[in-house]
Amino acid sequence: MAAAVDLPTVFVVVLHWKGLDDTLACLDSLYGLDYARLQVVLVDNGSAERPAAELRRRFPALHVLEYPANLGFTEGNNVGIRYALERGADYVFLLNNDTLVATDMLSRFVAEVDADPTIGLACPAITSMNDPARRYATFIDWDRCIGGEYLLAPNDLANRDVDFAMGCALLARTAVVRDIGLLDPAYFIYYEDVDWSLRCRAAGYRVVIVPQVEVSHRGTPDQVSHPSPFLWYYYLRNQARFIRRHGPRARHWTLLRQYSRECLSRGLDAGRKGDRAQADAILDGWWAGLRGHGGPDHLIAPGWLRIGARRCAPALHWLLADAGEWRRRLSPRRLRRRIFGRPAASP
Repeated sequence: MAAAVDLPTVFVVVLHWKGLDDTLACLDSLYGLDYARLQVVLVDNGSAERPAAELRRRFPALHVLEYPANLGFTEGNNVGIRYALERGADYVFLLNNDTLVATDMLSRFVAEVDADPTIGLACPAITSMNDPARRYATFIDWDRCIGGEYLLAPNDLANRDVDFAMGCALLARTAVVRDIGLLDPAYFIYYEDVDWSLRCRAAGYRVVIVPQVEVSHRGTPDQVSHPSPFLWYYYLRNQARFIRRHGPRARHWTLLRQYSRECLSRGLDAGRKGDRAQADAILDGWWAGLRGHGGPDHLIAPGWLRIGARRCAPALHWLLADAGEWRRRLSPRRLRRRIFGRPAASP
């Protein structure tokens, strides 16, 4: 291992809003790291527990930054990033509070990234806390303009460029952060890591995954089976922002129409299942996304729209079909059948 004086200084930023047991376990694992030039910053993001005193007693070296309100994932992490930048950090490592790290994780991770100055952002493989054999990486489905995760093969250990670095465990070179700016607070939560990664790539830096390094996470797809209304609202609202900012310009209308169709389908499905809270959150997120709303506030769709969408969702879904479906509907053969009916079967 390199001498401590030769190591880059890394500030790990952990955001705490709820889940104190998770936060304590995460901090325990961080203070077990073998990396010598490490500082840990915890941002208390308006949590109900307000555990600053307990945390300082248990972890004397911990930097605790307290805020009375929930700043969101973006601005909460920005608070920690600014703190690190002001103190001369070479790297900032954003880490969810529901993660655990192995002793040599950071030393191996930094060594891989620091060897290539063209790398701006990097992420490890994200493993399921329930099933460590499940290792996840990220991708962008540009046909729908959504970010997602896929399973890595067990023997997939090669460093390579990825569409975006996942925000739950994201290593950022601070020289690059000074160049491209902080996380966009308009996202509040969800899609901020996708946006940051694409801004990084647009500035000429690489965004990579280092699959030989792993971080265990409680929030992988195999562990989150029932998204909350909170998740649906911000995820769908921010998807529209992502489409407008990064989607292929020639396809903006097509993508927004397809996005609207999928939102209405999800809302209709939730309503049929009797989940009114989820149906309303989906509709609110769609409405806020189309209006370009951002930040922490939950924009509620007008009453007339909620009622109309519930009653007319099948019709709206039909009208918002893609071009291929409209061509099929308007084909001469289908139109003849609609007008004259199917020909009678031969006797």
